[in-house]
Amino acid sequence: LGVIDIVINSKTGHRISSTLIKNEDKTGQEGGSDPKIEQIINHYNKDLSLSTFEPICKITDNIPPTFSPLSSKNSRAEEISFGNILTDAIATLYQSDFCFINGGFFRQNKEYPFGATLTLGDIQKEFPFPRHCVKLRIEGRFIREAIELGRD
Repeated sequence: LGVIDIVINSKTGHRISSTLIKNEDKTGQEGGSDPKIEQIINHYNKDLSLSTFEPICKITDNIPPTFSPLSSKNSRAEEISFGNILTDAIATLYQSDFCFINGGFFRQNKEYPFGATLTLGDIQKEFPFPRHCVKLRIEGRFIREAIELGRD
């Protein structure tokens, strides 16, 4: 275990630099670790690895035809069913008329077969980078323009 010194630009929030500061054990030898801290880290890592197998939902034949088969394949080139179901869920959650998601948001390029159980780990692999949802009020002509630009 050790300590990392991170310098952050207070205006932009971006990391400027980071330096590993070596830890010393109780005898003054470099590279020692604290067993109590290792125990805490191992506990959280165990919980994290177990939670990745936690089921989110089962993919059934009840999925509407526009979502079947559930797939994130070719997300950067075409409309995908995983994107359709996710944007519908986000629009419902935020009580919005519609939702756009960049195709680069999806990372697995995978098809999820009927009967499969989608887990938290699947979601984390599909979307490994944190994203924030933003709700905006915009005019329809800008929506049309965005769709037209997306087709090019």
